[in-house]
Amino acid sequence: MNPKRDGLVLLGAVAGGLLGHLLFFWVARQGFYGLILPGGLAGLGAGFGRGGARWVAVACGLVALVFGLVTEWRFAPFEADGGFGYFLSHLHQLRPLTLAMIGVGAAIGFWVPFRRGGAGELV
Repeated sequence: MNPKRDGLVLLGAVAGGLLGHLLFFWVARQGFYGLILPGGLAGLGAGFGRGGARWVAVACGLVALVFGLVTEWRFAPFEADGGFGYFLSHLHQLRPLTLAMIGVGAAIGFWVPFRRGGAGELV
């Protein structure tokens, strides 16, 4: 376990997720719907480092998931917007494609640092 290395991987995930969030809105203004971008770029940002522990890959997957959810919430809030908690309690009302794109982005956010970590440590 190397805290500095693991911290850099997590920082890369957050930076990639933020870039994906911003890039999503640029792409949306062009008429496309690329909700996979926040989570996918979080994974790619995490892939620049080499995390050793598996918990880092799990944390990167969660970062990617949160960026995907926040991006969708900011892009298309529900009509009776009661905040992010209200959005989370009504996830079942999202279109299947939206849920799939958020899920694939989160999977990329987990998979890239997991594969880069090699054998890794269990803890």
